[in-house]
Amino acid sequence: MYNLNFMRISIFLGLLAFMWGHAAFSSSDLSLQDQNALKEMFNRPFPMIQSGEEINNYQLHLIGHKFAAVSTQEGFPLAVFDLTLSHLSYAKIILGGFLIKDFSLKGIFRQKNCAEHALKLAQKEFKDKEPKESDLSECDSDADSLVLDAWKDLRMNDRWAERQGILQKSADGHAFQESSFSLAEFHYPSPDIEVNSKAPFIDLANVLYPEETWNVDSISAFMDEFEMIHHPETKSYEMVWNRDKRVNKKKLKLPGFVLNFANPAANIIYKNKIRRIEQYADITKNRWWPYGAIITMFVYRVTDKLIDRLNYHESQMIALLESGLRFEYNLPMAAPLIDLAADLVYLSKTPAPQHFRSGAEYRKSLMAYQEKARAKVVQKIDKRARKNNWSYELVGNDKFVVVRDKDQKFKGIYSAAIKPHILARYVSQHVSGKTAAFKVAERLGLDVAGLLAKTFLKTYFKLPIPYVNVVVQLPRDFWDNLVRTRMKKEINLEGELVSLVDEARSCRLDLGLSKAELATVRKRLDAAYLNPYEIPLKTEAEVIEKNLELLKKALNGETQIQDLRQELGQNSLPMAL
Repeated sequence: MYNLNFMRISIFLGLLAFMWGHAAFSSSDLSLQDQNALKEMFNRPFPMIQSGEEINNYQLHLIGHKFAAVSTQEGFPLAVFDLTLSHLSYAKIILGGFLIKDFSLKGIFRQKNCAEHALKLAQKEFKDKEPKESDLSECDSDADSLVLDAWKDLRMNDRWAERQGILQKSADGHAFQESSFSLAEFHYPSPDIEVNSKAPFIDLANVLYPEETWNVDSISAFMDEFEMIHHPETKSYEMVWNRDKRVNKKKLKLPGFVLNFANPAANIIYKNKIRRIEQYADITKNRWWPYGAIITMFVYRVTDKLIDRLNYHESQMIALLESGLRFEYNLPMAAPLIDLAADLVYLSKTPAPQHFRSGAEYRKSLMAYQEKARAKVVQKIDKRARKNNWSYELVGNDKFVVVRDKDQKFKGIYSAAIKPHILARYVSQHVSGKTAAFKVAERLGLDVAGLLAKTFLKTYFKLPIPYVNVVVQLPRDFWDNLVRTRMKKEINLEGELVSLVDEARSCRLDLGLSKAELATVRKRLDAAYLNPYEIPLKTEAEVIEKNLELLKKALNGETQIQDLRQELGQNSLPMAL
């Protein structure tokens, strides 16, 4: 009897572990049938309520500050391009950095605690107390600079050794010293470790540069672009994507897009390909130590911020689409197309879409959540406003609350679309009326803590059950989500707020803010968005102008593109680098 029960429990645990692990690594790609159904939804003419610029056989409609919709002369929609998505140069990208002392489990929690400390200081503003930036100084304490224990087993190749002044070559590699290096300077103990360590980057290169051929040998040139720069004076490392090293610096054919009506599933396919790279890296980081861990950290940083940036810009489009549906913003599209376009953007942001209608379902469920959140947030802010004689106003599709003090001085913008924190009960603040320093400090801490947790904390555990080998697999993003879930929600909403502020500054939309307040809000939102791929605010106008020129040349047949519909349907990436 005991043995029978033991077997039942073991089988149950095994099935549970299998399902959990399967869920963590399952693909959420849409079926070919669903992709075709999406294409059919948009494969018909939609009337444009405003005439656009005629270029060759196309109509170009500028939408707001940075978007450009393209349709055929017959009214078939092709895409909505974001004129700030694609990079037009091969400049270096600073992916991030970390202090040597933070490269550990203790360091992860230190970063998280310092981020929470910055958040508490920022929330004092909501309690009508003046915070001080110097209050964050306790998170800047130094630590002894030691060769990282995690990297003590690294072996480096002769090229790295030559840069360190070591002229003697070694078939067994060289012992690592605290210094700068690129991912192409590792000496792998065996061909098996080399192949498996390089595999995530081969997959990444295939997604970003599909026109080139990538294998274990050719990938070294790509990996050489990724550098770990050592700063001994601050006892830190800086992660750099040195794109100036690129061998094939090809010119872009098109700007990036947030909506692709010729291939409606393009954005979600792009994101899923990147997520699968992370799944592979999740295995690599623990199995081929320490090479896998360092390579995985770069993979996570590159892929996480690629998806984050596309989500951020899709949110900017969502804000305009939803404002158009509420008749608060003038769009050149007819209402049926606006509604379908909103569903399509939400489909790309759906956590695990099951079919082509998943976007509409996710949009509906998110609206229901936001309605409940709005009621709780307004109740909390109203109570504080009555006590301090403040005033507040719901703006931006009722997702944001502008708060002013008793003298009508701007205090900040708070989220009405995220419920108050489940434990601390604070309301998420997007923009402070005093300073962006605390929001930036909070984001930096959470970002580094999330990256290190994702890289070094295991997502699988063996259960010590006699006679049975049971492994419990946590979802791949479990530790990262534990640290950064609320931050990710805030960032998506701040994408919407950025778009609304841009339109308000151009007098096409009203947010109840003065011109000076709008300029301040825009700068602080830009400062708080810590994505290495984002175009700096000061160069945005120049990038928009150049991308618009590139798009017009493509429409006019002055580039390599022969058929725009075919190009969008097969080859284009939402965000090319």
